[in-house]
Amino acid sequence: MIRERLFYGVAGAVFLLNMLLAAPGLTWLDGGEFVATVGPMGVSHPPGQPAYMVLATIAGLLPVGELAFRLSVFSAVCAAGAAGLTAAVVSRGAARIVGLPGDLPLAGLVAGLLIGASPALAMQGGRPELYALALLLGMMAVACIQMGGRRGLALAVVPLCVVGAVHHAMLVAAIPGLFLLALGRGSLRPAIVTTLALLPFGLGQFAWLPLRSATLPPFDFGAPRTLDRVIHSVTAAGYARSFRLDGAQLVRNVRQHLGVAWDDLGGLALVAAAVGAFVLWRARRRRALLAGAAFIVVGAAPTALQGIFSPNNPDAHGYLLGPLTVLAAAAGVGVWVLVDAARRQTRLAPWLSGALLLGIVGAPLLGTLGAANHSRLIAPRVLAAAVLDAAPPGAVLLLGGDSWQFPASAARYVERRRPDVHVLGLHMLDPVSLADARARGVPLPAVELPVTPPRGLMPEYLLLAILHAGVDVPVVVNDFSLPPQLLRNRVPIGLLHQVAGPLSSAPRGEQDVVRTLDDVLVGPGWVRDTLGQEVVARRHMARGGYHLQRGDRDAALSLFARGKALTTDPWNMIHLAHYRLDTGALRPGPWPEDAAVEAAAARMLQGDLVTARQELDAVLAARPLHPGALLLAERLYSLGHYADTEASAP
Repeated sequence: MIRERLFYGVAGAVFLLNMLLAAPGLTWLDGGEFVATVGPMGVSHPPGQPAYMVLATIAGLLPVGELAFRLSVFSAVCAAGAAGLTAAVVSRGAARIVGLPGDLPLAGLVAGLLIGASPALAMQGGRPELYALALLLGMMAVACIQMGGRRGLALAVVPLCVVGAVHHAMLVAAIPGLFLLALGRGSLRPAIVTTLALLPFGLGQFAWLPLRSATLPPFDFGAPRTLDRVIHSVTAAGYARSFRLDGAQLVRNVRQHLGVAWDDLGGLALVAAAVGAFVLWRARRRRALLAGAAFIVVGAAPTALQGIFSPNNPDAHGYLLGPLTVLAAAAGVGVWVLVDAARRQTRLAPWLSGALLLGIVGAPLLGTLGAANHSRLIAPRVLAAAVLDAAPPGAVLLLGGDSWQFPASAARYVERRRPDVHVLGLHMLDPVSLADARARGVPLPAVELPVTPPRGLMPEYLLLAILHAGVDVPVVVNDFSLPPQLLRNRVPIGLLHQVAGPLSSAPRGEQDVVRTLDDVLVGPGWVRDTLGQEVVARRHMARGGYHLQRGDRDAALSLFARGKALTTDPWNMIHLAHYRLDTGALRPGPWPEDAAVEAAAARMLQGDLVTARQELDAVLAARPLHPGALLLAERLYSLGHYADTEASAP
């Protein structure tokens, strides 16, 4: 009864919190992609997450709001369930650890509310995302092991088969801890039999990818139709390049992981977690202590070993939900120990319990509220509308970067905005996906590449081949992943650049588009959206650099000023660019370093990323705000190579 009340109480509170913070429409990052994928039932980015796609499609039938909001409700339900299960599991587990019968509701309440109120879970529970679902399924497996008796191991296999088709990297990271937790919990025979019985079901879910891809949905990330492409998609082999790091970066990643734990849970919670771990050690519960350590260390390994890890990426916090939940559980045990010790010494134990609960849960809750978008994210929709509305009739939009392509794809294929244009992901482009696009009626020529491009550089090669073959319709791109041959030949059109095809007779002008964005993003309707500010500010930085490189100081200064007004971060590069240009320290181009930038870009296209980075470092040392060099630095970063820029510094 106590555990049931804990579950419903904590789950209800966390659900209400997520609903208060949930965005009513499109969101940034993968949220836009999942809307664009679930709407027409397409294929999302590797590893494909078929279980999430199916469950999200069912959740999308909820007759409340638009599709994006329905998926946010689904995430909120998963986050609430995960927090509620954490409370129930910790309540019973803590009692066993200290050798008491029944439950310790205070420990469970602290653990459940701590992880439920943390920014790590709140930023997943208020948007279309899969991490809350993965945590819920993982906690279901832990609950089965703890409460299922001799058949608990067999019961735990069921949610694990589903989580493996949601995000199997998180499952693999959790397996060592789950194994240690399961030791001594009953016979392994039913678990082995259940695993063998459900293994075809677990793996069979990935059959959804080629089956759905064969129907040519509007959004098909990677076109997993052949066996090789299915394996590539399921294993997410394309992300292998992100695991390239040196010793210094590993140390930096570890330091940043500690910072994430501090920011998401708070210093007081980490102190309480240390007390809880000490109690485990004193109680000689080595198996539980080792299981917790395995969850934390192995669970953090995928991000700690990442060459392009960034604590500012919400997905990084999603990956770390497992380790953070373990720390929250230890904090719950630690709080109970402190309160129990105080109860023996003073009558103020109830007051101490309330103070500790408020102090420990209050810190992450304040962080969550401070980072929230206050339920009114508008920038993704505005940006998507501006991108589509500025496109010439019949245009093909080849957009790179999640913040550009995913909202535009959702607006085009879910909301049916501008049905006369086509939206493709430039970073998703390869010969198979290009052939699929042609089969869906996208007017791009068939091309053949004489050589196999270096790993990760297929989009640049295909874009050059497409334009070389000749295109009769307007081809519009953004500033992401442009080959050096195109940096000189682009023509501004709306928020983007046109690189081929006949120009529209009356494209929306620079001032019209900027004025539209300014009216919405800094006018009465603007609600604090730091990611939206960053996206639009970077767009102004790139477009200002375009004008600067062509010698138009006034246009560049105007765009830098607009971008500067959008971001309050004083370390944003656009502040430095505006100051230097305004004071005369930065002179309009062209510059002597232009040829060196093209040479570095040519090195990149040849696959020699190390030399390209070294040559780029030399350019940026001489001219830190060179527009082409900054664009190339971003492309190298996406390929797993840092360039020495102020933007990529820790």
